[in-house]
Amino acid sequence: MLATRVNKPTFEAHIRTLKPLELTEGTDRDQPVYFITLGVPTAFTREWVEKRHAPTIQNLLEEILDRDVRVRFTLVARDTSAAALEPTRTSPPARKPQSSSNAPPLTMAPVPHRLPRSAESPDAPELNPRYTFNNFVTGPTNRLAHSGAIAVAQSPGNVYNPLFLYGPPGLGKTHLMHAIGNQLKEAQPEARVAYVSAEAFTSSFQASLREKRTEAFRRSWRGVDIFLVDDIQFLAGKEYTREEFFHVFNEMYQTGKQIVICADRSPRELRTMDERLRSRFESGLIADIAPPDLETRLAILHKKAEAEGMRIPDEVLLYMARLVQSNIRTLEGALVKLIAYASLVNSPVTTQLAADILERYYIQAGIGASLPTEGHNPESGDAPPSLSMMASGLRGKISPELIQKIVARRFGMSVETLTGKRRDRETALARQIAMHLSRELTELSLPGIGQVFGGKDHTTVMHACERIKTQIPLDDSLDNLVRELAMQVRAQAMQ
Repeated sequence: MLATRVNKPTFEAHIRTLKPLELTEGTDRDQPVYFITLGVPTAFTREWVEKRHAPTIQNLLEEILDRDVRVRFTLVARDTSAAALEPTRTSPPARKPQSSSNAPPLTMAPVPHRLPRSAESPDAPELNPRYTFNNFVTGPTNRLAHSGAIAVAQSPGNVYNPLFLYGPPGLGKTHLMHAIGNQLKEAQPEARVAYVSAEAFTSSFQASLREKRTEAFRRSWRGVDIFLVDDIQFLAGKEYTREEFFHVFNEMYQTGKQIVICADRSPRELRTMDERLRSRFESGLIADIAPPDLETRLAILHKKAEAEGMRIPDEVLLYMARLVQSNIRTLEGALVKLIAYASLVNSPVTTQLAADILERYYIQAGIGASLPTEGHNPESGDAPPSLSMMASGLRGKISPELIQKIVARRFGMSVETLTGKRRDRETALARQIAMHLSRELTELSLPGIGQVFGGKDHTTVMHACERIKTQIPLDDSLDNLVRELAMQVRAQAMQ
């Protein structure tokens, strides 16, 4: 679930390397808490995670365990042996407090083995061996993308070059991209596969400019046999990086190297992308991936439960499939959360337990009778309800403080940070979204909203609201995020 709360380069480089070591029960200021120890491979990773992501990790663990958590990080040696890749599974802890010496270790999924990085390949994240075609669930909304990916893996550079996959976050684009690379590596172990996000490509290119080694940067891509590029929309507006990517793309394409590109929207919708690049993206196969239907969501949950070694009642899986509709990553995360909670408290997995644990965190538009959306059926193809419709009849119960709490929790920060003076990009985005929701879901005026956000001027609030309103039609992921937060606010207000 952390993969949905941090960017991909950070998750691959740092978060994925964390190793659960110990979970104990105790007290802090006379309150029961869990003490969780996570192992990190390097001092740099420990410093990075502690400074930037410790609150997010703590908040997520508190959501799963439904108790205050204190997280500690300690250095552990890297171990790539087979034994090290399979954590010891132990009985879940009982609810009653245990002493530190007898507490069982935290149980998590096996740590994936990573492919070695070729010395000749660019400095890019490695393939995730868990992402294969065998564990990808197909349905009507992703069948073309799946078929195109298999064809590319079987005959790279000869069919569908480039292959362009697009759709909202969390629907399997990255899974298919890694599956292509993994199948090719299995069939041709000597093949050089480069998977890189557009953000990582940008960072690497900018570093080569600063260090005056651009020629070495360009050479590093010439030995690549298959080029997998994620989140290409990140290049929009970055003129120099876009130009460099254009030349890398051209050289690979002209020499018959396979190129696979993922984005959150179609090439035509990448309005700020260079026209030369857009036309090249459109020269191969373009396949979209849409949110899965109910049958596919059920199949995904069955496969995930099987992978976790758990037998979940069908009625629970059906409830979850109806609860979470638009994001596979969120759907799988919801199941992992439920399994983890049931294991830790030694409780059977029931629909009531799923309702108690999951509805607070995974409410989205159109999830069912418990949270109606004014007659909207998201699988009908009709336009979703506006934020004003979502707030219908609840404006008196929705407060800006409630909005601030929910937005702050989603972004892994405190309400004080959200309403304070910090101006980094993530905090600024969270603050703008919270102001926008306050404008749409409450009766507060612009000056009133500014007052509850630390005394901000009404022009600041107006700018924030206009910025979010302008970006939503251009950014599906932002639109989905704002709607998800609005539904969580609505659900809390109804309680």
